[in-house]
Amino acid sequence: MSASQTYALAPMQHGFLFHHVSGVAPGVDLEQILIRVTGPLDDAALARAWRGLLARHDVLRTRFRWEDVDEPVQEVLPAVEAPLEMRDLRALPETGREAAAESFVAEERARGFDLREAPLSRLACLRTGEEAWLLVWSFPHLVMDGRSFPPVLAEFFPLSEA
Repeated sequence: MSASQTYALAPMQHGFLFHHVSGVAPGVDLEQILIRVTGPLDDAALARAWRGLLARHDVLRTRFRWEDVDEPVQEVLPAVEAPLEMRDLRALPETGREAAAESFVAEERARGFDLREAPLSRLACLRTGEEAWLLVWSFPHLVMDGRSFPPVLAEFFPLSEA
């Protein structure tokens, strides 16, 4: 296993880190991608794809250091656990499933991230019907922005189908 790699922060990352550490408006710096999936879904393939995505992309194995250092840095770890939560909402009445999913999304946002701990990305798969799921991908804006997550996401589904 190789050692972690350390990088200086980009100017925009400095700003995001400052706002996160200051505690002003918690949750504002958190991104959530919600994807509805219909049809058959293989839990094991989904977990393999998620682990593969984290292994392939350094940014998904990143943590940040700002305490006891001269300048804040981004540290990429060689490997991390791939947090994937599977939740089956089918036991709820059909009318309550959407509310339960919305509540989960809000709880994920409120949970936030400790930027000192990698990975700074979580995936949850909520089963909302016999062949209906909601994928909830949460990560801090400090890690990825609107231009960087689409290429990463584009790799995910082919990996899960492989």
